[in-house]
Amino acid sequence: MSFTPDAKRVFDETYKKACALNSGDKLVSLMYLMLKLLREAQMGRDTRIQPKQMGVHPKNRSGKKMVPNTMQKKGIKITNVGFAQALCGIDRAIGFEVNPMSKHIEEHTIATTSASPMFAKYEKGLVVGGSVGCGHLNQWLAAVGDSAESSYSDVCDRGETKLSAHLVAKDNVEYELAIEKGIVWFLIKWEIERDYPELPNVIQRGLNVEHHVGEGPLHVTRLSIRFFGCRSFSFLFSFKIPFPFRFDSVPFPVGSVNRFSSATLTV
Repeated sequence: MSFTPDAKRVFDETYKKACALNSGDKLVSLMYLMLKLLREAQMGRDTRIQPKQMGVHPKNRSGKKMVPNTMQKKGIKITNVGFAQALCGIDRAIGFEVNPMSKHIEEHTIATTSASPMFAKYEKGLVVGGSVGCGHLNQWLAAVGDSAESSYSDVCDRGETKLSAHLVAKDNVEYELAIEKGIVWFLIKWEIERDYPELPNVIQRGLNVEHHVGEGPLHVTRLSIRFFGCRSFSFLFSFKIPFPFRFDSVPFPVGSVNRFSSATLTV
């Protein structure tokens, strides 16, 4: 199945808008609209993928290689709070199929993971996709399943420096399944990346914005304000606001918020 003419027109327009935006500016809503259109056109599928078969997409975080210490630190946090598939459901576990005419995902993944023994050892020819969401979680699952090196002694057998799957999962059946069989991904067809080459980066940026909005304070760098009866003004400065956002929580002069008719925050 493919896009209907109307759906393709909407997707093309949305993609163009999203590519032109910074990390804020409604990027999340545009991202989810495109994902909805991809699902409706059956241009991707939900499928469980073994951790070492899901690589890291080269355009994840604009090509920055994943840091092994950061990956394991996040994995330890997940272990401590208790793993559940809902931590990274199919609205966030998003990957792109490997293009059969290109090895860019596999090559980037092997280059990233071979740089440290804290990663799992990936093999050529086994990677079926590249993650743009839930990448740290997947690399953690792969590292645990592969008994990778770790400095976290509480998840290693006594006297050992390698991750222990039974100590990590701690009788959590869902965690054990994820380590062995992987999580469920929305895997987008490789043809989509061919036709929309910046889409992996757009989705990753959108997911990153959503993650930071959901987890706590936003760091605001620009505020555009429209006063009643006046034109808009835009200010550049920096402060933190809580989430959910309330105007009376922002450090403006007393009473000034009552004169705003609208405001746009850029994070």
